[in-house]
Amino acid sequence: MNLRSQGVVHHTGDALEDGMLESAGAHTAKYIIVLCRDNQDGHSDSLTFDILHRIKALNSSAFIMAEAINDKNRPRFKDAGANAVIRPVRAYPEMLVRSLIAPGTEQVLEDLFRHQGDHTIRLNVGLHNIAWAEVVTTLIQKDIGTALGYVHKNGSIVTHPQSTAMIDAEGLIVLINDDQVLPSNEEIGRLLNA
Repeated sequence: MNLRSQGVVHHTGDALEDGMLESAGAHTAKYIIVLCRDNQDGHSDSLTFDILHRIKALNSSAFIMAEAINDKNRPRFKDAGANAVIRPVRAYPEMLVRSLIAPGTEQVLEDLFRHQGDHTIRLNVGLHNIAWAEVVTTLIQKDIGTALGYVHKNGSIVTHPQSTAMIDAEGLIVLINDDQVLPSNEEIGRLLNA
């Protein structure tokens, strides 16, 4: 009811039938989300493409987010009118919301979900009473990666602390490139504890 009071409408139907998009209000919507019919069937992309084409024919000014199973269809979906294209990730529906609120962030989030290109690792390095800003800048300047968080001495994970925070850590969570060659944990520890 809270979402309805804000004007959110969920319409389930066959968007490939004439008149269905109009009856759902696609021509006046502010946002349109086109979910793939079956996230296990690559042929669903054909249906999504057809729906995007039909929405474009309505001259809708909506921000359109569409799900694509095959990454190679992303450019086609964008040409057909999609402003954002994401993979169907049912375990993380927040990604869909992120793509609407902050377009472009969905690509970063998707990359983190797969082990291709950029990915996160844990560096087992002990740190004591060091400013988070110093950790972040040192890792970037030495081309080691981008620090996202750290493993506190008690084992808890702290994500994106304040830059002025003084930390005690037994590990770092770092975003690296797929082809990046890293120094040993001991060398990284010496760089940061110098």
